[in-house]
Amino acid sequence: MDGSSSINLNALQVMNQHLTRLERFDGENFTRWQETMKFFLITVKLFYILEDNLEEMPEETDKDTDELKAKRAKRKEDDFLCRGHILNALSTSVYNTHRSLETAKALRTAMERKYLISEASNKKFLVCNFMDFKMHDNKSIIGQVSWNHQVVPYIS
Repeated sequence: MDGSSSINLNALQVMNQHLTRLERFDGENFTRWQETMKFFLITVKLFYILEDNLEEMPEETDKDTDELKAKRAKRKEDDFLCRGHILNALSTSVYNTHRSLETAKALRTAMERKYLISEASNKKFLVCNFMDFKMHDNKSIIGQVSWNHQVVPYIS
């Protein structure tokens, strides 16, 4: 690599270390996967791309300083790397659904809209069933109570 390369060397060094491979997101357990991905992106110093308070880059003009051009190039490259890491941690079907999104932030927003709503509706269903629990004479008591104990971690 020559000095003119603008690849984030820190991110490459972390990637080359022995890291546990991220689980591919297949549409289940989005919140868990999202937290794992956040930790990974923080580790490779790319999570700032996804933050809501990220300062917008000014439009490109002829009067841009070299410093602003370099900052813009770094942001574009970091967004590309961040998006790539997220896409790499998706199963094939989820990847095919989201690969057309052009920025990491757009990708994150689309996935949150789709999968957080899905998780919320699943949790609502479990809570409703938990609250509507009734014992039945024709079923074993242990089996009925066991179902309730299995549901509690998901709704707490």
